[in-house]
Amino acid sequence: MPANPRYKGVNLMLDERTITVDALAMAKYSAVLNLESALNMSDPQARQTHQMMSQDDVQIAEHLHQILVQRGWDQPLPAIPQQTWQVAQQFATMQPTLS
Repeated sequence: MPANPRYKGVNLMLDERTITVDALAMAKYSAVLNLESALNMSDPQARQTHQMMSQDDVQIAEHLHQILVQRGWDQPLPAIPQQTWQVAQQFATMQPTLS
C-alpha cells in the first residue's frame, strides 16, 4: 500500500509507551463491557462466560499496568494520610440509600 502523501515526512510510528497505555485502556474498557454484559444475562452459562471474560481482561490490564510501572512510565502519587482519613470518614458516615 503506498504511503499517504498527506503525511509525507511525518513519523507516524507509535512508541512502546503509547501502545501499552492504549492497550491498557482497551483492556479496562473491555473488562467493564464484559462485566456489564454478564450482569444483563439471564442464562447462567452465558453470564458465567462473560464474567470469566471480564476477569481475563482484568488480568491483562493488571499485567499491562505492571509493565508501565516497571518501565517507569506510570508513577502513582503517594497517598496523603490526611486526605485518606477524610475520605474514609465520609464513607463511614454515609447512610445506605437502598430500601
